[in-house]
Amino acid sequence: MTKEQAIKHKSVIQWWLDNPEKGVWYKSIPSQSSWTLNDSPQFHTGSVYVQNDEYAELRKQVCDGASVQYRLRAGETPTNCAGPWRDAREDLTFNYITTHYEVRIKPTEPKFTAGDWVVYTGHTFKGNKYKVTAVLESGYIALQTGNGIDPDACKPDRLEPWIPTNGAMVCAYNNIDYIMVQPYKSSLVETYKIAPLEFIQTLKDK
Repeated sequence: MTKEQAIKHKSVIQWWLDNPEKGVWYKSIPSQSSWTLNDSPQFHTGSVYVQNDEYAELRKQVCDGASVQYRLRAGETPTNCAGPWRDAREDLTFNYITTHYEVRIKPTEPKFTAGDWVVYTGHTFKGNKYKVTAVLESGYIALQTGNGIDPDACKPDRLEPWIPTNGAMVCAYNNIDYIMVQPYKSSLVETYKIAPLEFIQTLKDK
């Protein structure tokens, strides 16, 4: 083993020397997409290695680009409730936060949330605009349509955010009792909520 290898993989090597029977997880960069458990690691400088301990799955996800969050465990705060989740700093070592805190992979922020306006990019309804009513547990996006023809839910990859263009006719409002229809300009968002003309159709039963 070279000095460069020893320096790069120091923490994993130290752990493996104390736990040789458990092996370590490794994968090549970037040619190997999956992780492999190895009980005789060579610790090549062109590969990544993580300990095969209770946090192995977390460690692998972090190496794959995920972010870690941490919080004080219940019983270790003044209220005896678990503390708020916080993003781990890059200089805060993984070993430290797993020893002192409860940790998790930071949840992926949803691409859309209820109330957003989106444009359908799929073939059949391409270009149609819809209001998002919910993000379902399945990951599908629920849409406000109600006409029995348009889709009432779809995959997020078939949608893109609706972004008004200068001069396009839009609805500008603060409440549904008074809605103005006028050409869009960026200053409108300082005073009003903005929606496409399809917004009026969603109010037909109200």
